Amino acid sequence: DIVNLVSIFKVPAVDNGGRIYESTRLVNFTNGTAAKTEFEIPVSANHIFNHGMPLYNHGFSLDVYLSMGWSISRDAAAGRPPHTWLPRMRNSSQAAAGSFALMAYGMVANPDHVEKNIPDHELFDLTYKNAKKLNPHLNATRPIRWAGVLFSEAARNVYLPQSEMEAWRNVLFPTVSAWEALIRMGAPAGIITDWQLSGNSTKTECKCGKHRHHEHIVESSPESSGRDMFLHGYRVIIVPIAHVTPAQNTSLTDFQHAGGKVIYLDLKQSWSDVTNRRQLENTLQQDVLSMAGPVPIQLQSSTQFAHSVSLQSSSRLSSFVVMVTNDYRWIYFPTGIPAAVTGASIVLRNLSADKIHSATDIFDGSLLETRWDGNGTWIIHLPTLSQYVAVEVQCNGPCWS
Repeated sequence: DIVNLVSIFKVPAVDNGGRIYESTRLVNFTNGTAAKTEFEIPVSANHIFNHGMPLYNHGFSLDVYLSMGWSISRDAAAGRPPHTWLPRMRNSSQAAAGSFALMAYGMVANPDHVEKNIPDHELFDLTYKNAKKLNPHLNATRPIRWAGVLFSEAARNVYLPQSEMEAWRNVLFPTVSAWEALIRMGAPAGIITDWQLSGNSTKTECKCGKHRHHEHIVESSPESSGRDMFLHGYRVIIVPIAHVTPAQNTSLTDFQHAGGKVIYLDLKQSWSDVTNRRQLENTLQQDVLSMAGPVPIQLQSSTQFAHSVSLQSSSRLSSFVVMVTNDYRWIYFPTGIPAAVTGASIVLRNLSADKIHSATDIFDGSLLETRWDGNGTWIIHLPTLSQYVAVEVQCNGPCWS
């Protein structure tokens, strides 16, 4: 259902490279488009990273920026998988791990071949072997939603390009912090853009302090006129900006009336201070659990840098796939190949004792150990996580009602 691809260049970098003329609206759902991007753009196109203030100084790990940028490019297109270039792979393990990480986040991995080496069997045979096994299970799937973060380009663009640090202090630090809090607690997380939350509005207005900024957007067609399309599946939405527009407020109010929860971050706190931010993120995690209940699908691992993304097709509601990656920062950055992780598990909550039929390792076909704890929780024990594991969970009937 993808009509064309649109290059969004620096859009996956949360500060858009310090400029304002590129937007997630390039892949507005009504245009039938998906994004074209690259693996490392969320970091390499980040303006502060390339102008003397490395991201390390922000206190955010590289995997936070990567996963958020990938999710921005995916969720702006209502889950349509971005076509993602994977260049400069040096060995087979790196290429396979990079491709898997992208596929885990609902993207199409496009390994870049050096023309003089085509076909490069040594570099890419494992990547394509894995893809051949994964594709039947991932076909027509979308990431499962539970917690969403509002990503407001309009609020950010108030300060760009003249006051980039103000954009970070007032908008981007709290926004990226909210994303980090969700992925570190293993929650199924997604991005909601400001124009998606505005529904049929033809423009959004952000009033932030003395600044005022108007953003014109494409008017929605009947296909996408319901804001519910973008909010479907979310249990809780985090709002990390000081002011929302009337149209956005209406969407959030309707979401709450339908049983959803909304958390407005306290922007009087110092989200730019690394130490203080850690405490704020811990508090936010507790608020999410208090308001939205336990995380329904959660990776439990000895390393915070392992990620899991669960994907499901609307035509196959009695199964879903859990993609688990070990720390993938090493693929592009000199962090070192991560140690293998043992004892990791997937925890499934709020399910009956007869709900889970089986959990299968997609790569070797083995059945994984599953255990019902008697309190609405299923535990799937994962094999040793060297770089990646893919699990298909089969349910007796629809997995969730």
